[in-house]
Amino acid sequence: MESNAEIKRDFVDLFFKVESGQNLPTFTRFEGPIRIRLVHDLPPLARRDLDFLLERLRREAGIQVAATNAPDAEIHLNLVSDAQMERVVPGTACFAVPNATDWDSFLIARDQGNIGWHRLTTRKQVALFLPADQSPQEFRDCAHEELAQALGLLNDLYHLRNSVFNDDNVHSILTGFDMLVLRTAYDPALTSGMSQTQVATRLSSILQRLNLAGETRDTLPDPRESPLWDMAIQTLKDQSMIPVARHNAAKEVANLAALKFGTDVRNGWTHLVFGQTLVADHSQQASEVLDKADQIFTDLGGTTAYQTQVEQARIAMYAHQGAWDQVLIASSTLLALAEHHQNAALLADLWMMRAIALDRQDQIAAVRAARLDSLGWARYAYGVGPLLTAWYGGMAH
Repeated sequence: MESNAEIKRDFVDLFFKVESGQNLPTFTRFEGPIRIRLVHDLPPLARRDLDFLLERLRREAGIQVAATNAPDAEIHLNLVSDAQMERVVPGTACFAVPNATDWDSFLIARDQGNIGWHRLTTRKQVALFLPADQSPQEFRDCAHEELAQALGLLNDLYHLRNSVFNDDNVHSILTGFDMLVLRTAYDPALTSGMSQTQVATRLSSILQRLNLAGETRDTLPDPRESPLWDMAIQTLKDQSMIPVARHNAAKEVANLAALKFGTDVRNGWTHLVFGQTLVADHSQQASEVLDKADQIFTDLGGTTAYQTQVEQARIAMYAHQGAWDQVLIASSTLLALAEHHQNAALLADLWMMRAIALDRQDQIAAVRAARLDSLGWARYAYGVGPLLTAWYGGMAH
């Protein structure tokens, strides 16, 4: 966990700035109990995941939150189809907006220019729009991030090493850091309408009370922003890039990160992305780059979610080398970490890699068991659709 000095610094950036870079004039949150209205019926898995999230918010963040059917609820959870999203907010998986309750009221508020967070002095009504036709894991991940945004967190910071609110998407569910930040935001010492200075002066005493251990932890240097690095990372997210171009771009960004960030999660993550581009054709270099990423994460501490991705890249490298014994050893170790981080997509991938490795070793009975385990996790991670059918063939039916 980060030191209290780091949390105080990040709290201000998370609550007083939005992703576009716009500064917000006042601190806002809900005042009083928070009711979440389910505008549409949720599938059983989605309702289970939502109930678990609400229980965590009550227990870990100390926020009085509960599901309701009341039309005057504070938060309104809507399910929206991909087609609706693509027509109005293309490229968006899910989002939260103030001063709306459903899709129609969102469109009206948008046309009237009444959905900006900067207009608020307190939070009274927020609409969440979550995917209606995506996988259970996609719904869960969106619910975690958008509900936390409705409660207060508005920004994404690439330097956060233990938070959903980082655009690298390594964490998929709210972390202990996120819960502590929310508990801080809803502490009685704070209230809606406070200025950044007023909030900042209260944070030290709040965090000392809520997180005494954070008083003695080492504080990392104030993270430097790098618009050039941010732009380069956005370029790397373009999945249409040809492999050679992606490899060259990743190498340049890794060099830039090493120069700009040193022992910062952005440095480790960029080296991880670079290593991922190397695993198929440059195994020796891939191993060296992945070792570098792992060392950066180890030095930082508290970065096991990132290290699981390093190990996943190593397993892919072993598979390309035909080192099936190494695939089985490494995947066996990684399964527990993937379960700890509730990453069904990674679990599905790991079990499938194990099935391939076992097949290469003619362990026929073990192959089917591994494929079934993979399929179970894949149904949650990817849903039941063309992707799953193509991946598993007849087993998906």
